[in-house]
Amino acid sequence: MFRRARWLVLLALAVVTAFTAGTFYIQRQAQRQNRPPRAAPLPANIAATADYWTWELKQADQPKVSVKARSFRQVKEPSAFLLEGVEMRVYAADGGSYSRINSANASFDTATGELYAEAEVDIHTSISDGGAPPSPPMHIRSSGVHFDARTTRVWTDRPASFELEKGDGTATGAAYDPQARELTLQSDVVLNWRGSGPAARQMVIETGHLVYHELTHDIFLTPNARLTRGAFSLEGGPSVVTLKDGELDRLDTQQASGADRVPRRSIAYSAGHLYIHFAGGGAIEKIEGLDGARLVSQTPAGATVVTSNRVDLDFVSKDGESQLTRALSTGRARVESTPAKRPNGSLPPVRILTSEVIETLMRDGGEQISKVSTHSPAEVEFVPRREGEKRRKLNGDRLTIYYSGDNVVEKIESVNVTTRTETPKKDKKVSIATTRSTSFLALFDPANGQMTRIQQWPDFEYEEAGARARAAMATMEPAKDTITLDGAARMWDPSGSTSADLIVLRQDTGDLAATGHVASTRLPEASAKSPSGMLDSRQPIQARAQSMNVTRKNKFIRYDGDVLMWQGGSRLRAAAVEIDREAGRLSATGGVSTLIPDDRSGAPKPKPGATAIRSASMVYDDQTKLAHYSGSVELERPNMELKSQHLRAWFRADNDPKGPGGSSLDRMFADGGVTVVERGPKAAKTGSSEHGEYYPGEERMVLSGGHPLVTDRNRGATRGNVITWLVSQDRLIVDNTESGPAVSRIRTNERK
Repeated sequence: MFRRARWLVLLALAVVTAFTAGTFYIQRQAQRQNRPPRAAPLPANIAATADYWTWELKQADQPKVSVKARSFRQVKEPSAFLLEGVEMRVYAADGGSYSRINSANASFDTATGELYAEAEVDIHTSISDGGAPPSPPMHIRSSGVHFDARTTRVWTDRPASFELEKGDGTATGAAYDPQARELTLQSDVVLNWRGSGPAARQMVIETGHLVYHELTHDIFLTPNARLTRGAFSLEGGPSVVTLKDGELDRLDTQQASGADRVPRRSIAYSAGHLYIHFAGGGAIEKIEGLDGARLVSQTPAGATVVTSNRVDLDFVSKDGESQLTRALSTGRARVESTPAKRPNGSLPPVRILTSEVIETLMRDGGEQISKVSTHSPAEVEFVPRREGEKRRKLNGDRLTIYYSGDNVVEKIESVNVTTRTETPKKDKKVSIATTRSTSFLALFDPANGQMTRIQQWPDFEYEEAGARARAAMATMEPAKDTITLDGAARMWDPSGSTSADLIVLRQDTGDLAATGHVASTRLPEASAKSPSGMLDSRQPIQARAQSMNVTRKNKFIRYDGDVLMWQGGSRLRAAAVEIDREAGRLSATGGVSTLIPDDRSGAPKPKPGATAIRSASMVYDDQTKLAHYSGSVELERPNMELKSQHLRAWFRADNDPKGPGGSSLDRMFADGGVTVVERGPKAAKTGSSEHGEYYPGEERMVLSGGHPLVTDRNRGATRGNVITWLVSQDRLIVDNTESGPAVSRIRTNERK
């Protein structure tokens, strides 16, 4: 029984074992069918992969760099992470803002801390992180971008574009340092700066290399730069652009040259060092040029070239354009203006102004000059452009040039002035005239640009070829070639001098007109052959009158108005006197009075005695040595008086063994109602006739014609055909040839 029970136990165990094994097999198969599929094996160089990868770098418990990626793959060799959907934040050192870098994919080298994005990268700077960003935001796009986690510097060698708050641009190669807030553009840089103005007024900056400092708002351009804004352009060497409140504030450039061209006006400028200050909207507010500054302005009226050590140009913004209002040139300043040819064909002279400080003010619109002033001693030169025209130069302590329309000079004012005028002569020689005065005014004709009038006052002085002049005021009229001296006027040269209240001189002919308190001295001519005659060629002729006119190259002189003329001891007074040096003639009219001394030799002890003659008119001919008096002639000598209607007086030369002698009266013929009266303490005789001849050397009077008669109140009367009266001998000689016997009525027998 027991043995059968043992087999039953064994069978039961077998059944249980088989059931258990079947159940396990069935369950295992079910588990195998329901388990997830096995993951593919990792590539050979990939250590791991994951989603939502992050990495952070801190500095002093403050975040410095954080990197997030949608997914990553870890590379074994070299150690790196391949990221997708990358966003990097680089935090500012002072906090408050960060820069964000986005890329579709990138690689991150954990050994070097460098991130590289082959695809396009967007960089946004100055994003607020709870504080105020220190500078305006900037957006940069490029590819092939590198990032160094240790320095937080981002760079690329590929083309990049960027957007600023008020501008945009492109470049090849770029680098950005978030910690230093510095953007570097490597080459082919083009920056379009819109500012707050319209796009049409934007400034285009082109350079080979650009560095932008966000914190200092400075843009460094090397090795050269080009700026363009509408009609304005500038090219220079190394340059610095400074921003203020997101606007262009200043440009500093070296070896600069540029231009500003608008209709009817163009300005070109250059300098070794140039500063440009900008107003709102990118308009130019001021330009400072240093080290050989040069400005060239061209308008329909002509060209103006300004050079100096420094030039400052001030502008105003109007209708979106920068209009020049003022130019200040300092340090060896020079302004050369070349007026355009006038419609009438005239060519105004070139004007060259030099001074240490020259200020130019422009009219509204910036196209035309209003005024040019110097603030230091100046020189302006007028250079003719046609042969035969005068060349003028003016020097003064301060000088102002006023302009009318079209940059035509209207007038020039100056103080403490010296002028120099060069006048070409027909013989190719040049006559040089200089003037000096305290004040100066020159007026110009707007039609031809020629000088029409010059006024100088007070203390005017003039000099030309030995001729000199002075006056309180002088007025010169170049068109008439005249100089008018007004107030205490005086002129003198080697031939004599003239003073008057007013003197007018014709420079081309030498003609002179003087009025008011005229006083003149005319020296004898060296060409005179003989000193004999009424006009003694050895002595000067001096005169006083109310007016005087000198013409025919100083050969003809006329005095008017209470004329008093003298030469040595000789005197002539008349209402009018004319001297014709070429004809050798002197004439006087109106109350003529002459005084002729007996001795005109100029000896230290002259012989006493003189002849005074009064008449209505007188004409003296030096060729015949004859003076002809007409109209109520009255002659006086120490011992006699003579009256007649006409008197002719001849002069003779006096011999002097020591040299040229003087001259004296030789004889005098009187005609028409001749009356002779003896003078002196014992005078008693009176004579009359139609003709009388007097010989001063012999003191002999010959009466003839019209029944000559001599009456002696003591002795009676004597008649005859010809009566010779020996005045000094108190004797009469009667000649009655062919006229019958002489008749005498003797009151006494006494004869003296």
